[in-house]
Amino acid sequence: MPSTGIPSAPARLADVIPPELKSHPALRSYRRLLCYLATLRVLMLLVLIGATLLFTRGSEFAYLKTIRNVLLVTGALGLVPSTLYFPLLQYSKTMFHLRLLAVAMVVQDSLFSAIVVVVTGGTQSAFTFFFSLTIVISSIVLARWGSVLAVSLSLVLLGLCGLYEARVLIYPSLILDLLPFSPLAVMGRGLGVNALGFVAIGILASFLGEQLRKTEEQRERFKVTLDDLRQLHETILACVAGGIVSCTLDRRVLHMNRAAEGLLRVSDEEAKGRPIEEIFPEVAEHLEKGKTVFEVQKTVGGQRTRHLMITVSPLISRDGKVAGQILAIEDISLLKEMQEKMKAEARLATLGKLAAVLAHEIRNPLAAISASAQMLKMSQNLDDEERKTLDIVIGQAWRLNQWVSELLDYARPKRGELCKMDLKAVVEEVIMLLMYYRQHAAYEIKTHI
Repeated sequence: MPSTGIPSAPARLADVIPPELKSHPALRSYRRLLCYLATLRVLMLLVLIGATLLFTRGSEFAYLKTIRNVLLVTGALGLVPSTLYFPLLQYSKTMFHLRLLAVAMVVQDSLFSAIVVVVTGGTQSAFTFFFSLTIVISSIVLARWGSVLAVSLSLVLLGLCGLYEARVLIYPSLILDLLPFSPLAVMGRGLGVNALGFVAIGILASFLGEQLRKTEEQRERFKVTLDDLRQLHETILACVAGGIVSCTLDRRVLHMNRAAEGLLRVSDEEAKGRPIEEIFPEVAEHLEKGKTVFEVQKTVGGQRTRHLMITVSPLISRDGKVAGQILAIEDISLLKEMQEKMKAEARLATLGKLAAVLAHEIRNPLAAISASAQMLKMSQNLDDEERKTLDIVIGQAWRLNQWVSELLDYARPKRGELCKMDLKAVVEEVIMLLMYYRQHAAYEIKTHI
């Protein structure tokens, strides 16, 4: 931070430039301020020329003609550098060059103030406040040492004006024609009052200018911090795997992260300001009912249907009030597929158990029937017709047993085949699936593979 004391004579203009003001945002802000002052200077000169022509039109007094000519020449000559400031400001790439232009502006304004004071009565002129205005502007654009520069120029120029007014200096004689004579005591009194005013205004303006500079530096730091926080916020949202959509209270989109852009097939720039119902119509009905957790299906690309889990949370402002809503979008399509597979396998397992029970209940009496038929067939008292009937019974029992075996083979899951697998990929897939279950949300899963 620069010293709070008033610098007497800085070795170089660059030495008084605060490091915080050398950044590009500060450079643009300082250039903009000088452009405003240059525009104001041009307007004042145009007003001076117009007022001079208006109030001295048709005058026959030589004194007024002389004043008119001096003011017109001053205004015309002042317009030349004042208009040149604009291209010079645009092509100035460093704070040092901008400070040089600011010094030139202060010198020009001081000379302009001196000329106006000379033609309007000298040290007794009512327009000596032009010097005060120059001091204030210099304090704003050049800080404390600028105030010292403007006060010094004002005192020197007004002192020279007083010396001509008291006829202590007589060259060039044109100034004597413009200034009425004043006794040395009267001139000294007017000069002293104005000098005290300049110093007082310089001290006050220096203090205010320093406070303004510190405020501007603090604002720039806050702006940089805010930009960093915004960039950090956007980076974090971009790295989140799930989609995040923030909305206002009337459900207009504020921001979407990359994952949400991919799920909804719309960019953040296209979605900003649009109602959420336009880009994500599937959630409209649920939001109207005030649901906070629900599932929707969204068709992507006209073919694939995704299952999305939506969690709605309030968007809290800095003062603790609800400013909108945050929609967390999670693609659970893979989880749904796994659940369907598990349900199918569960149904097959149930069917297998049922088939085993049926096989047990059927095969037991079937075995008894087949055994009894075979024992009867071994009897010697049977005729051919009876043996043929027993063969039919035994054959149908065998056929029914085969049917039961086929039913068991169909219901029983196939045996797995041994093969090489990537164990790391399997573990990662299992961990990913476990993370979807809410009952595991309180646990932290770490892997060391």
